[in-house]
Amino acid sequence: TIYGKRCYQVSLNELLRLSDVITLHTPLDHSTKNLISTSQFSKMKINSIIINNARGGLINEKALLKFIESGHIGGAGLDVFSEEPPIKSIYRKLIDNPKIIVTSHIGGSSEEAIIKMGRAAISGLDI
Repeated sequence: TIYGKRCYQVSLNELLRLSDVITLHTPLDHSTKNLISTSQFSKMKINSIIINNARGGLINEKALLKFIESGHIGGAGLDVFSEEPPIKSIYRKLIDNPKIIVTSHIGGSSEEAIIKMGRAAISGLDI
């Protein structure tokens, strides 16, 4: 129980099927590359939203664009791309799409985040 609410661990497929908004917070490695692709998008709720502030490569961007353009996925927020800087034509389509909000890999660059990172680095020093 968290804050008086019941929380359950569910499979990725169940999470995709039940969630209105999905945010990704995982490293990129061989097991998470294209974690969200055609199969996963097809299981998501109609008009759901996906946000990736973690690592480029977690979302198959061609599949994302296909599902956004079909209306199945309602929107996306991307702070990262598989290729950075994004130069392929697919990225122009993602960036120009009104249902996709894009930031330039600066999600962790708020004043609060920079201060926390600095304090964490200082606390790790052996002085």
